[in-house]
Amino acid sequence: MGYKHRDANDHVYNDSKEFFHFHPALFEHYPDFLKANPVVNNFAEKAKPIWDLVYLTVKEILQRFEGDFPGVVEKVFDTKYPHILLRFLKYEWDESGEYLAKPHFDAGSCTLAIAESCPGLRIGSCPENLKLVEHKSGNAIFMFSSNFQKIIDATHFSPGWHDVIQLDKAQIGKSYARWAVVAFIDAHSVEALPREETHKWFKTA
Repeated sequence: MGYKHRDANDHVYNDSKEFFHFHPALFEHYPDFLKANPVVNNFAEKAKPIWDLVYLTVKEILQRFEGDFPGVVEKVFDTKYPHILLRFLKYEWDESGEYLAKPHFDAGSCTLAIAESCPGLRIGSCPENLKLVEHKSGNAIFMFSSNFQKIIDATHFSPGWHDVIQLDKAQIGKSYARWAVVAFIDAHSVEALPREETHKWFKTA
């Protein structure tokens, strides 16, 4: 949980971004910090209803798989703290057409892309079929992540290979290129896959 700054020059992911990971456990584990930092507390209070809606939305989605894959809902939600991290994300600008986020699979079970300031997200099953997607009002984008088979034992689904590219030249030189709100969902007691797997095609390109 909390704030992170990632710099392309000194981080293994080689991209420039800032983000804040929110989970309601923040209120239970850091009450003194929140009390002493009203700006952070205000942000967390505004993030909580978004997290609550993500919780309900993801649970509803996974319930649709329950008939064919019994226990899928329990694998995510049968725990005191469901592993649903809400990421508020700011991408720093670079030359137009460059990656804002390098191609990769997310490391968890599934992902919900909730909102974005402008297009740039591309999703496919591999580098050859990436397609630009755009959010529609009132909708979110659901995709499986790299270890989804830990919750759904199926070979006819694929995790979402994706990246984010910079399309808007007008954003170059501004304080940010794009913002987004994304939720990462993991089954409890499931270990994430290593970077060699989640970034395999990009690393061999």
